[in-house]
Formats: sequence, structure tokens, C-alpha cells
Amino acid sequence: MDRAILLRALDVSHAQREALARGDVEAYLAGMELQQQTCAAIVEAGISDAEEAMIVDDVVEAIRESQVLLDSLMGNVNQKLGQLRVSKTAASAYLTVVPRTARQTHDA
Repeated sequence: MDRAILLRALDVSHAQREALARGDVEAYLAGMELQQQTCAAIVEAGISDAEEAMIVDDVVEAIRESQVLLDSLMGNVNQKLGQLRVSKTAASAYLTVVPRTARQTHDA
């Protein structure tokens, strides 16, 4: 296999992991297609020796670490969405009460 493909995949997988570590989801999403392409190139070419296998192991480890970071970010987003839902429900309840209260005050 062309070592350049392996090294590019390694660079991309590390960049993806670092983007998630910074919380830069936009950079992570921007790199997804390139990561998919480099991983597909590895699968297509196959691994021909122990050195290549070690590089592929490093790529896989960086991707696993990215998944852990992604799971954490998604958990945080889900928690914030839950908080937003509660806030929206409270605001909706408030809006249904305020007009009545305002009318009662105005009519009195």
C-alpha cells in the first residue's frame, strides 16, 4: 500500500479527534468526507506488512477516541435540548396565563 495514503489517514483521524476535543463540531463535520475517503482507500488497498498494520491501529485508535468525544458532546447537546424543552414548556404556560391576568387587571 502507498504509505502516503496511510499517513494521510492518520493525519486526518488525528485532526478529527482534535477538532472534537476542542468542541469544534464544524471542523469535525468538514473533515468527515475526507476521513471516509482515506479509510475507504485503506480498506481497498489492504495491509501488506507489520508497519502498515501499526499505522492502521493508530488510525483506528484515533477514531475510537473521536467516538468517545463525540458521545460526550452529543450527551451535552441532549442535556441542553432537554433544558430547552422545559424552558419552552414553562414559557408556553406563562403565555397562556399572562393574557388572562392582563385582561383581569385591565377590566378591574
